[in-house]
Amino acid sequence: MIAIFNAETIRNFNPTDFKIYECISQNEPLVVYMTIRELADCAGVSTASILRFCQKCGFAGYKELKFTLKNMLKKQSNVPNNNVSEIIDCIQKFEQPLYKARLEKALDILSEDVQIICIGIGNSGITARYAARRLSSLKKFSLCIDDPFYSVELPKTNTVALAFSVSGEREEVIRMVESFKKSGCPTIVVTVSETSLLSKYADVTLPYYLSYKGLSKVIDTTSQVPATALIEILANMLYERKQQEA
Repeated sequence: MIAIFNAETIRNFNPTDFKIYECISQNEPLVVYMTIRELADCAGVSTASILRFCQKCGFAGYKELKFTLKNMLKKQSNVPNNNVSEIIDCIQKFEQPLYKARLEKALDILSEDVQIICIGIGNSGITARYAARRLSSLKKFSLCIDDPFYSVELPKTNTVALAFSVSGEREEVIRMVESFKKSGCPTIVVTVSETSLLSKYADVTLPYYLSYKGLSKVIDTTSQVPATALIEILANMLYERKQQEA
């Protein structure tokens, strides 16, 4: 049960209310960024039903529900966690229906006849190199740029940028991604938060909602395991699609 809903209220839910409640419970980290229309589409109900649901639960409206949910998630993230359990919880979120929809959008881009440029610096550069190698094993032409000062003539077509940045705020990575976007290249961004500046340049953002452990502006100790897991998930999805099309 989600903490912001009490048991008595839930007992009085009608079938439509339960559809909304289940959609929220399955997609908690994503709902705080969704519009009322997006939540309605996810739950398969009308926006009017969402508003009635909010009022039944004691909220003035949808904005108050999102605000309360966001604060609840923030408090939960401030509770000391075993790093392993936090990572496992993070990866399990990739199985949520709305997140799977994001992965499908990324897969649609990567499945095209394109060359893939994986971008990252520091620890994320290591992850980007692994992504390029993993995708190359599936016979996708993939390269890695982990030097922000590396000069490259950007192609106009058939190129996808796959960018990795934990904070999503590194100026060097943002500058590289911005160059690809100006050349008309679709961009997929893997980062801890979809509200980061880097995400604003993305056609698809794959956030992994892990606590950011930055020691300074250029040094962080945040785990790369979730980002690596996303690479594996995308690679497996790409392999399965290739098998279906064969």
